[in-house]
Amino acid sequence: MRNLIITRMLDVALLAILVGPYQGPKTFAAALVWIMVGLMLMGALAMSDRLALKIAGCGKAHYAFGLAVHGLYIAALVYAGYPVLAAIYAAVMALIRVAAHLKLKLQEAH
Repeated sequence: MRNLIITRMLDVALLAILVGPYQGPKTFAAALVWIMVGLMLMGALAMSDRLALKIAGCGKAHYAFGLAVHGLYIAALVYAGYPVLAAIYAAVMALIRVAAHLKLKLQEAH
């Protein structure tokens, strides 16, 4: 629970920087999002059963909140002037969600 709170606080800080008025911090935040996207892509490609269950097997409220956070990232990136990064972020996020659901379906089939 503590890790989730810290993660959400960092999300809020990064989103605030992206919608802030200064270009320097926005560039730094965009670089951090590029790193996040790379790590998300590696996680999607090397997803374990436990991680898939954590992503797709949670409750509906938790799942909806996660999608809302991703939507806020996409909106903030577009607002900050990084629409290509927002599109790549959305594609990788969708890949993670689909990979988690497919992994769980394959696990149920066995």
